[in-house]
Amino acid sequence: MDELAPLQDRQRALLADPLGCQDDPDGLAALRRALASDLSTVDRLARAFVDGQAASACRGYAVIELLATAGQHARALGFAEELIAESPDRPEPHLAAARLLVALRQPERADLELTAAEAYAPRRGVASVLLADLLREAGYAVAAIGAARQGLALAAPGDRAAAYAALVAAALAAGREDDAARAFAACARELPAAAVETVAARVLGTLGVRQVPAWLRTTPPDPRPPGTTSLAE
Repeated sequence: MDELAPLQDRQRALLADPLGCQDDPDGLAALRRALASDLSTVDRLARAFVDGQAASACRGYAVIELLATAGQHARALGFAEELIAESPDRPEPHLAAARLLVALRQPERADLELTAAEAYAPRRGVASVLLADLLREAGYAVAAIGAARQGLALAAPGDRAAAYAALVAAALAAGREDDAARAFAACARELPAAAVETVAARVLGTLGVRQVPAWLRTTPPDPRPPGTTSLAE
């Protein structure tokens, strides 16, 4: 799941708004150059870029994305908070703030913003799964378990595989293999076989598991010695 996708989707929607959000590629390019070579001008250029439109949301998401990609999470958080003040009932700025707070190692505040994002989201559970993955990657495995459980509780049928994968991965990262096994067993009972295989593959790929737990296998191991074939092959 692309963590920037919700912000990019919101930015595209705003730029397509016939009421008047307009892009400024030159201003964005100047900000990008400053991030690469002269941080002393970043705040001024970012402020001028956002203030070029009446609504901060017109360009604020682009600035947040650019600053976050450059590792300037504290600067990006200021713009996310500005967008929250402007549109407190939109899920995107709350989600933006939540992911930035994880990067800033403030998981408790991130959880508060996640709660707000889910409250206003038309598609429930997706934000929780996203944050669960970010929390796990940042080393907050226990907090990731909580976010993944929330995602699973809220997720629509089409999003439940991703929620199960996030929960199993978080539990394994936290050293709670029994909990991970129970979550995967529940996944196997609920979802079609193809979806279960996708969950297992995602967990293994996400964590880089070398020794695959027996319960995470979706097909039995081949009993034949390496290099042998059956008569049917």
